[in-house]
Amino acid sequence: AKALAPPPPPRAFRQEARRILAGLDDEAKAGQVLLVGLGGQARLSANEASALKELGPGGLVLFGFNIGEDLDSVGILIDGLQAVARDSKAGLPFLVAVDHEGGPVFRFKSGLTHLPAAALVGSRGPAYARALGEIGGAELRALGFNLALAPGVELSRKDNAQFLGQRTYGQDAPTVDRAAGAFIQGLESRGVAATAKHFPGNAGVDPHKGLPRLEVDRAELERDYL
Repeated sequence: AKALAPPPPPRAFRQEARRILAGLDDEAKAGQVLLVGLGGQARLSANEASALKELGPGGLVLFGFNIGEDLDSVGILIDGLQAVARDSKAGLPFLVAVDHEGGPVFRFKSGLTHLPAAALVGSRGPAYARALGEIGGAELRALGFNLALAPGVELSRKDNAQFLGQRTYGQDAPTVDRAAGAFIQGLESRGVAATAKHFPGNAGVDPHKGLPRLEVDRAELERDYL
């Protein structure tokens, strides 16, 4: 896939965002901060389409159970979602997101490049990380995705290792910053937005199962998290 035209300067982007926002009522604005999930594969049910039109969320996230073996079905599903978006409360295109870190966090069964885990990328430098971002971004964009829930930007620590495992680029901030930043640049060069996660970071508790607590002082928070 060819690189897209460069985006407008930030000032022009903000002006356009304010213009759009001014045309939305409070209910439509509230919907725009939601990223919701779907129940099945291939096509929307009538109930789902109706609910999405009424709710008008900012976007949707697809998980592994939404994605079948046939990648054509993914493109058809996303096309259907964007058709619903045009008739939704805000009338804005949906963000369509998927976790795409590589390694153990990969939602596709076939057809897309299975990127290596972050732990295998950090030490190889930013050029390698950017190339992976470009590959992932090009393939996601071809299917209709416009938001990757990646990369992870946390440091690998003893207390988060059980949850994060191979999902971190390294143990020190400069290594993680260089690799994650380059991966983000690669994604965005192909027209897919990135998500630096998780904020502010994980501790020893899997956040799917409990509430993590960061028992750190201000200096450690600044150095190892923010």
